[in-house]
Amino acid sequence: MFVEAQLTKSQYDVIRSKAKDRFLSYKKIQEAKKECYPDKKDFKVTETGAEIDLQGLLDHTVTQFGMSTLYAWIRFFECLINLSYKLPLQKWQARGAKNKEIIDIRKHETRQKFKSELGLIIDKPKPGYGSSNNGNTARRFFENAAVSSEITGIDIEVIKRFRTILRAMSSRYTIDLPRFQAYTLESAHLFVEKYSWYCMPPTIHKVLIHGPIIIETALLPIGQLSEEAQEANNKMLKKYREGYSRKISRDKTNEDIINRLLISSDPPITTNLNYKISIMNNNQIKVNVNSNEE
Repeated sequence: MFVEAQLTKSQYDVIRSKAKDRFLSYKKIQEAKKECYPDKKDFKVTETGAEIDLQGLLDHTVTQFGMSTLYAWIRFFECLINLSYKLPLQKWQARGAKNKEIIDIRKHETRQKFKSELGLIIDKPKPGYGSSNNGNTARRFFENAAVSSEITGIDIEVIKRFRTILRAMSSRYTIDLPRFQAYTLESAHLFVEKYSWYCMPPTIHKVLIHGPIIIETALLPIGQLSEEAQEANNKMLKKYREGYSRKISRDKTNEDIINRLLISSDPPITTNLNYKISIMNNNQIKVNVNSNEE
């Protein structure tokens, strides 16, 4: 409505003042507008014009309207973990020193229980990259739904429903969309009914409400569009950097890495060779090659 009616901020505030329960605050409108913009590095504005990098715009569009099955596991997991931290207060935000202390104590207890009962290290930053919240941790959380429910205090039905949805998305098979849509909507209603005080994260909303539409428009089953192959290549990328690149400059290092990746993904090589690559205990690469040629 804000865009279609071409409202100014003051006009929108006047309309909202008459029905605050129906219209979001202008701050929320600003946040939504920012989600429409690509990364700042992808566009350049000067006195004479503006330029937007096409690939950056495409990447931003895919991020908004596509679905990542791998990161869906992580986002659903983080949603439930953060929800569990705030269960003692049952408030979206912890304000005041006392409330923040309650959240910190709850965090510590939850982390310790997951470590002792499931051997999972959750919500811990890793030196150099990311955090311990990865795909494997998320899968272990959902696979052990009963234990996870007992530790977090979250309704086990919510955890099981999220697990079923994530499994269906990752299955690489064609999904029965009418049944999937009905199931996701029921799950969304259950989540809101149980935890109405907690704002549903955007990724969860996208999957539960808009997921069937995105899946319907995809050319392949959504599970086949996962980034798991790319993520699995990270180990080889690190190995190529350590053992198969020149260290005289960053340019030469990156040149050798990209050359090695191009060789390993070259169609004539990948179609004519079957090979298995494994990392040995002594941190060496072992390659078993079986040629398809007679």
